[in-house]
Amino acid sequence: QVTNPQIIFEATGVYSRRLQAFLDMHELRYVMMNPLEAKRKTKDDLHQNKTDKLDAMYLAKMQSEHPQRLAYVQSEEYQELMTNNRIYEQASHDLITNKNRLHKAVQLTFPEIEHLMANPRGKNYWSIVLKFPHPNIVLETKEADIIDFLKSLSGIGEK
Repeated sequence: QVTNPQIIFEATGVYSRRLQAFLDMHELRYVMMNPLEAKRKTKDDLHQNKTDKLDAMYLAKMQSEHPQRLAYVQSEEYQELMTNNRIYEQASHDLITNKNRLHKAVQLTFPEIEHLMANPRGKNYWSIVLKFPHPNIVLETKEADIIDFLKSLSGIGEK
């Protein structure tokens, strides 16, 4: 029975995306607030007991007294690009984190290995780390077997 409702909510990641998709699907306009911005704008009405019900009331009061700009509907392509970008950023962050953890683990178990090679990051380096992750393995391996293994790597000769 309501015509032209004013809808306002905080952007809370996966939780608000469902609501946003619903509103977009039904072509309802809305205000999606950044949670920090909403907190800053409602700080005049500080409330100690923070609940979803009170938050909704303060957002509604703010919208009625100081209307916020309506969000525009983004194209599906743009939303997909944004989603893919978030996935890429997370994967890049995870890769860097895991590389740092691996580097730390190698330094703890076999700190001398980095001083043995000119490029302690290339394919040969990681082949050696995989074959000899700890100096004790080097000590337990026959010298001839180590030499044969090193010769099998590209770019490593008799010297």
